[in-house]
Parts: sequence; C-alpha cells; structure tokens
Amino acid sequence: GCNGLRGFLPAQLLDSRDAQVIVRFLAALRQGRTLMDMVKIVLIGEGKAGKSSLLDSLEHRSPTMRREDDRTVGIDIRRWMPDRDGTVVAKVYDAAGQRVYRATRGVCISSGAMYVLAISEAQLLS
Repeated sequence: GCNGLRGFLPAQLLDSRDAQVIVRFLAALRQGRTLMDMVKIVLIGEGKAGKSSLLDSLEHRSPTMRREDDRTVGIDIRRWMPDRDGTVVAKVYDAAGQRVYRATRGVCISSGAMYVLAISEAQLLS
C-alpha cells in the first residue's frame, strides 16, 4: 500500500509533525545542502524461499517465520529502517515467487538497487 511521505522520509522528520520542517528538508535536499541515505532492496526467489520471512525478521530485528500457507501476492513494498536513528531509509520490494506473478517483477528492476536472491534449503538440494 501507499503511505505517502512516510515511505520516503526519515522518521525524525515525520515525528516532528511540523510541515515546515519537512518542506525545509526537501528544499535543502533538492539544493544539495543536505543528504538522505536511501537504498532500494529487491528480494527475489522462488515461492516459499523465505523472502517475506527475511523481511519480517529485518523489521522485527529477530528471526521471524511466516505460516506455511502465507504467500505474497504481486509485490509487497515496505519501508525498513536499518539503523535505529532513522538516517537510512530502505525501500524493500518483496516480489512474489510464484510463476504467475513473475511478470510483476519488472516494476522492481532499476539500476542502483541491491538484489537479494533467496533460496530455500529444499531448492539447494534439488
């Protein structure tokens, strides 16, 4: 889902609840007077490889497993803050692995993104 600026701006800006703070930040960013570290991460792999569980684990900062029948439909886009102070914003694209959804992966492809290939133990052994 789309959650507006919350998906793109560091948490400390949004927590201020002052629109002028955000406007000044965006103006400074456009003029090159400030920096914001953003990264795009794309999780790819076959169905049931553990992509969504990996993303859940990153968000919760502890190992998390999804139910066996829980599947991503299309692409799940989430915001992840790798550092606790919110200076780095990661947009993580969790692309469904089932064959029927492979056509949607083109939305995720871009230069400068980091791609993480998830492979299950069963897939490694086959």
